[in-house]
Parts: sequence; structure tokens; C-alpha cells
Amino acid sequence: MQRIVEPIENKELFAFCDSEFGMDDELLTKIMYDERGNPFHFDLTSGRVCRLHVLHRNSNRNFLQKGDAIIFNLHHAIFDFPSMLVFQRDLDRAYKTGQLELNDENELRYLDYSITEREMPLSMANAFWLETLRDYAIDRPLSLPFDRYRVSNEQRTG
Repeated sequence: MQRIVEPIENKELFAFCDSEFGMDDELLTKIMYDERGNPFHFDLTSGRVCRLHVLHRNSNRNFLQKGDAIIFNLHHAIFDFPSMLVFQRDLDRAYKTGQLELNDENELRYLDYSITEREMPLSMANAFWLETLRDYAIDRPLSLPFDRYRVSNEQRTG
């Protein structure tokens, strides 16, 4: 279910975390696995779908230094694979030039993208699925695990 978070409620849209791991690479790995797999870092009911975790190798937390790490942890509800490529490109450009490139006139909004995607011919996709499922007996019941089994007569009531 979609929920639109009003601007006045936006206090919790993202989380920021700052940690020190010293020379303990095992701790760094543990933190990275936690960022990757901990579902409690996000809260879709409040709209918190973005988390930034800065990891420092030493106690100087004023600047990033060699050996430090930044983890951008973004929920898939707001970030898909094509977005990752755009994000990496923009982050790289900002890091190298010290400037963000903001050009709203030429930017493709998500609505524009979804309309364009709907208008794309699906002949290649159709051909792929027709070939993939060509010899599949579509009338055959799937053998999926069940928590209860059907009776053999397969008659339904109600």
C-alpha cells in the first residue's frame, strides 16, 4: 500500500550512523553484513528508507581519510539497479569536480520513464518467454511445498 509522507513528517526519512572500527577488519566486515541484511534499519511505516553509515578507521571523525568507508544503504522501494548506476556516476562526478550537476530541464522523471517503458515494444521479451516456456506443460500442477495437502478428488466447495 502506498503511503505519501507529508513534508512536516520528514524528520525520520533517513538515518545517519557514525562508527569507528580501528584496525579491526573483522568488525568492519560484521558492520557491512549488518548494513546489508538488517531489516530494522528501515521503517516503511514512518518513511525511513535511506541510511548513511560512515565508518572511520581512526578516532578523527572530522574528515574522511584513507581506509574510511561510507555505506549508502537505500531501500529497494526508492532505489533500483538503474538508479544505482546514475547514483554512482553522479557521486563520482561530484567527488572529482566538487560540484553537483543539477539540470532539472533535461532530467527524466520517474513518471516519464514509466510512460516510456510502457510504450516500448515488448517483442523481444515476448520472444524470450515464449522460447523459455515452449516445452512447459502449462496445465500441469506445480509441485510446490504446502503446509497442508489437497485431497485426491480436487473438488472445491464454497
